Amino acid sequence: MIKMVLPAATAAAVIWLFRHQKISGAFFLVLILSTAATGVLVFREIQEGDWETVQSVRRTSGETAGEQVDLAVASGRGEKEKITIEIQGPGYSSRAAEAELRKEIQALDGRILGRNEDFERVEWNLELPESFTNPSMTAEWSTDRPDLVSWEGVLSPEVPEDGEEVTLTGKLSLSGEEEEYQRVMTVYPSREKEAVRKRIQKESEMLNERAARNGRDLSEEYLLPEEADGQKLIWYRKIEHKGAYLCMIILLAGIAPFLWGRTGKRRRSRSEGRCLPASIRSW
Repeated sequence: MIKMVLPAATAAAVIWLFRHQKISGAFFLVLILSTAATGVLVFREIQEGDWETVQSVRRTSGETAGEQVDLAVASGRGEKEKITIEIQGPGYSSRAAEAELRKEIQALDGRILGRNEDFERVEWNLELPESFTNPSMTAEWSTDRPDLVSWEGVLSPEVPEDGEEVTLTGKLSLSGEEEEYQRVMTVYPSREKEAVRKRIQKESEMLNERAARNGRDLSEEYLLPEEADGQKLIWYRKIEHKGAYLCMIILLAGIAPFLWGRTGKRRRSRSEGRCLPASIRSW
């Protein structure tokens, strides 16, 4: 990664300029200390990656509403999603286990659909249960199209606009007994992300309204909610990699006097040549 070698290359260039007497000792000291500080900054940027955690963002236009800020947020699953915020039990006999499994299977449709109305049009992530009334009961879920619906019930961005049939299969187990649950559904492009974005936007607006009513000065910042829909939110904003720019500035500052000196010598040489008598110049 080029960012890792920039401070070292800058330091090497500054040392070369000093050893060849292109810059003074005092100027060398200033440049080398600046390069060292920049190296620490670059190292921290590399460690932190392209994102830093934030709890608020500064307004770029004072009181003006309608600004849009590009951020990323990680919710319960821990995956960063880009988002634009607008500033405004006990053991059972075989028979008992079978009866318990059948009872749970009969109630599965309502649990699995979640926000969907039926299996004819699935537009929201499925809520595949991992726990049941009986803590000893377990379930394993799978689909015949994991490219469209994952085994966690999450709809893929690859779902076609006109919908696609997917078969969901669940194997429920209790005390050595198993029952299979299976449903054929038609999945459509997910409405999940847009709903989450709207909910987060609403939470953001409510948070800032409450803070303003409590007398907090929000003329230069916009608060970001710590959670939405019961899920903790961690906000990120793209880091401006200042370390690389500082390296370039330091390098140019070290080279500039050297280049300026050579240009000055050239000018003096030409001036002296014009001042000599014609007989000497021709000789």
